[in-house]
Amino acid sequence: MTAARFARTPGSLRAAEYWLAHYLQTWRGNLVATFIEPVLYLLAFGLGVGALIEERGTDQTLVGQGFGDISYVDFFAPGLLAAAVMMAVFFEAAWSVLGGMKYWYGYKAQSATPLTVGQLIAGHQLFMAARAMFNASVFVAVMFAFGAPRSWLVLLAIPLAAPVAWSISGPMAAYSVSRESDSSFPAVNRFVIQPMFLFSGTFFPVDQFPTVVAWLARATPLWHGVQLFRSLSLGTAELIPSLGHVAYLLLWFVVGLALCARAYPRPLQQ
Repeated sequence: MTAARFARTPGSLRAAEYWLAHYLQTWRGNLVATFIEPVLYLLAFGLGVGALIEERGTDQTLVGQGFGDISYVDFFAPGLLAAAVMMAVFFEAAWSVLGGMKYWYGYKAQSATPLTVGQLIAGHQLFMAARAMFNASVFVAVMFAFGAPRSWLVLLAIPLAAPVAWSISGPMAAYSVSRESDSSFPAVNRFVIQPMFLFSGTFFPVDQFPTVVAWLARATPLWHGVQLFRSLSLGTAELIPSLGHVAYLLLWFVVGLALCARAYPRPLQQ
């Protein structure tokens, strides 16, 4: 990049370029994992468990519990897409943020340049959104291979992976940057991320839960991502509900950015 072009590039994009360069060092392994994961999940749950559910559904024991006339693959795949986006950005917002601050000092190296703290935060969040959209594009391609989408509207899930990712990456980055080690990350994964994955409506409708549990599930950002992607994949998306889901996801992101703005300066100055 020439000096003139560098000067014209917004600071947040320059910060994002650092994380892109860091990612490109291991992109081949990441690409394989990004492709293999949805294939294995869809084979195991979509076709394996789904075959059992649909077989039982012939005597009306499960058809009346929320799946209607769609196959389990059709129901499960878009929910898994949202969950996969969440998982990818969780690891990036946890270990990469902590590592960039405490281990290989990527953040501190960038802070020695004219980049501001806000640009450092925005740059990493932009990279996480780009990575989420890339992962989503691979996942959507796998979904088509399995015949899961009923509508081409599912392609909108690729750009909409950004707000789903940000709803997790913003708050998680604010938490990670204030940690001294990664010892608490497994607990966050076990008691926050995994419960969201299991109770977000990915595997079955949350209407089957007790009322209080169902409302708690609906309060999570992942539930909104699942509902958004599922409506796009099934071709049942409506404008107002879809905008409501996106707005709720962005609300989590705004709160996360506010927390990041408070959490980042202290470790950068140490």
